[in-house]
Amino acid sequence: MNKLFTAFLHQFTFQRQLRITLALGIFLLALFSSVVGSWQGTEQVRSNLLEQGKRITENLARQSALALIYASSENAAEAANATLEFPGVVSVEIHDAKQQVLLKRGNADSAKFASPVDFGSRTDNSSKQAVAVLDAESADAWRFAAPVYSQPASSPFNDVAAPELLGHVTVVVSKAALTKLTTGIFVANLTTSFSFALLFLFLIRLLSNRMTKPLYQLSVNMGRAEAGESQVRAVLSGPKDIYDMAHAFNSMMAVLEERAAEISQLNAELEQRVAARTAQLEAANNELEAFSYSVSHDLRTPLRAIDGFSHILLDGYSDKLDDEGQRLLKVVRDNTLRMGQLIDDILKFSRTGRLEINYAEIDMERMAREVFAELQPAVDSSKMQLTIEHLPPARVDSAMMRQVFVNLLSNAIKFSRISETARIEVGGSIEGDEAVYFVKDNGAGFDMQYANKLFGVFQRLHGVTEFEGTGIGLAIVKRIVNRHGGRVWAEGKVNEGATIYFALPIEEGAHG
Repeated sequence: MNKLFTAFLHQFTFQRQLRITLALGIFLLALFSSVVGSWQGTEQVRSNLLEQGKRITENLARQSALALIYASSENAAEAANATLEFPGVVSVEIHDAKQQVLLKRGNADSAKFASPVDFGSRTDNSSKQAVAVLDAESADAWRFAAPVYSQPASSPFNDVAAPELLGHVTVVVSKAALTKLTTGIFVANLTTSFSFALLFLFLIRLLSNRMTKPLYQLSVNMGRAEAGESQVRAVLSGPKDIYDMAHAFNSMMAVLEERAAEISQLNAELEQRVAARTAQLEAANNELEAFSYSVSHDLRTPLRAIDGFSHILLDGYSDKLDDEGQRLLKVVRDNTLRMGQLIDDILKFSRTGRLEINYAEIDMERMAREVFAELQPAVDSSKMQLTIEHLPPARVDSAMMRQVFVNLLSNAIKFSRISETARIEVGGSIEGDEAVYFVKDNGAGFDMQYANKLFGVFQRLHGVTEFEGTGIGLAIVKRIVNRHGGRVWAEGKVNEGATIYFALPIEEGAHG
C-alpha cells in the first residue's frame, strides 16, 4: 500500500493529485451522505408504515366485535374487504376466543409467521383494549394483531362489567411499499448528493486551477533550469505563498547566473594558467630530457676513458705493478662500472615518471615466466627452485610491468643466493576490487622496522660489498605501480626471506 501511494505521488503532478484527491473525497462524501440520508428516511418510512398498520388492525378489531358475538362471518366480510383495500394489505384473519378462524381473506402464507399472540392469557383488565401490536415479521411482510373485546352496556347501579375477550384479528401488510420507498429515497438522495458534488467539484476545479497553475508553471521553469537553460524566470502570480516561491526562484536564478558567470570567467582564467603552466612544464621536461642526455653523454665519456686506461695499465703494465697496485686498478674499474650502472638506473627512474601509459590486457603469469627465463642463464639453476602460481591478468602497460617483474625477480635471485637452495615463489589473487601479486624469496630478508626505506631512491639495507646494486630498483617498481593506480608494500624477516607485494585496480577507471 505504501509503494502504491509513493508511486502515485511520483507519477502525477501536484495539480492532478489535488484533483483526484478532491474528486474522491467529494464523491465518497456524497455517497456517505446518500446512505445516511436514505437510512434515516427508511427508518422514518418504516415507523410510519408500522403505525399505519397498527391503526388499520385496530379499526378492523372494532368492526369485528359484532361478528364474533354472533359468530357470523357475513357481518365481518364488509370490514375485511374494506381493510384489504388499504395499500399494502395482503391478508386479514378473524379468530374467535378459541383460536378458530371465523374469516380469512387474502393470500398471505401463514407458515412464514410464528403463532399469534395469546390475548386470553392477559389478566390486567385495565389494559383490555383493542390495541394492535406487531405480532411477527418476515423478509417481505409484517403481521399485526389486535384483540377484540365486548363492549358491556352501562348499568344504572354504576357497576361496569369487565370486557370479555371475543377473539382477535390479524392483518398482514407487505413490505413492497417500504422497499419501493426506500429505493426511491436512496436514488433521490444519491442523485441530489452527486449533483451537488459535481457542482462543488466544478467550483473546486476552477479554484484549484487558479491556485495550481502558477505552481505548475513554476515546476516547468525549474525543469528548464535543471536542464541547463539560462535566463529562466517564473511569472509572479497566484496565491501569496506561490507568489513568494516564484519570487524566491527568480532571485535564486539571478544569483546562480551571476555565480555561473563568475565561475566561467575563473575557468577561462584557470585554463589560461593551465595552458601556460603546461607549456612551461613541457619546456622543463624537454630541458630535463636534454639535460639527462647531456649528463649521460658527458659522464659516460670520462668513465669510458677511466675504464679504458685502467684496462691498458692492467694489460700492458701489470708486470711493473705490485699486487696492491693491480688491486687498486681493479677497484677503479669496478667503481667505474658501478657508476655507469647508476647513471642507467637514474635515467630509467626518471623516464618512468614521464612515459605515457599504454593500457592493454596482459597475461601476468606468462610475463613472469618470460622474465625469469631471461634472467635464468646468469644463475645456477641447480641451486634454485622457482614456483609460479596462476596469476590473474591485468590491464597495464606491458613494458612498464615487465620492468616491475625484472626488478622484483632480480632482487629475489640476488638476495636468495646466500641460501643453500634458493626458493622463489610468484603468486597472485583477486581481493575485492584489486589484483594482488607477490614475489617471495628465502634470502637475506630485512628488519621490518626499516620497511619504509625499501622503496626510497638510493635506500639500501645491505652493504655494497654484500649485494651489488644501486638502490633504485624498488623505487622504480613503486613509481610504476603508483602510476597504474596501485600500491606496494613489503614483509620480511632477517635471514628468512622477504615478500614484495603490489596491488593493481581491476577497473580501468581507477588507473591514474
